[in-house]
Amino acid sequence: MAYFGKRSSSTLATCHEDLRVTMEAVVLIRDCSIICGIRTKKEQDAAFDLGNSKVKWPSSKHNITAQRSVSHAVDIVPWPEQYTDRIAMIYLAGVVLGVAETLYRKGTINHKIRWGGDWDMDRNMKNNKFDDLWHFELID
Repeated sequence: MAYFGKRSSSTLATCHEDLRVTMEAVVLIRDCSIICGIRTKKEQDAAFDLGNSKVKWPSSKHNITAQRSVSHAVDIVPWPEQYTDRIAMIYLAGVVLGVAETLYRKGTINHKIRWGGDWDMDRNMKNNKFDDLWHFELID
């Protein structure tokens, strides 16, 4: 049975409880690594400058604000870490979204989850303006 290592567990601990519960259930189905939870101002602005984010600090759901004390977004990759394997990322996203929907319907989590591979949630990846295949965020 898969489980999160020390680095993934530590990063996941910076995230909202709904993301923690969801990812703990996901890892039992598909082994994965947590690569980002909270981002500092420096990290968020660097992600923006590199083109890995469309927003500067504090506009990302990875950022802590007066309204958020934990990250409302998490970035994950399949294990072993496969940053460039688009098919593996899409498969993992299906697992995450399926688990999240089940947990939401059962009342185990309080937020729906959006994937960065389908921002408008229309199940059509071809109309995405920005692919962030390892990003998942709470819908407020």
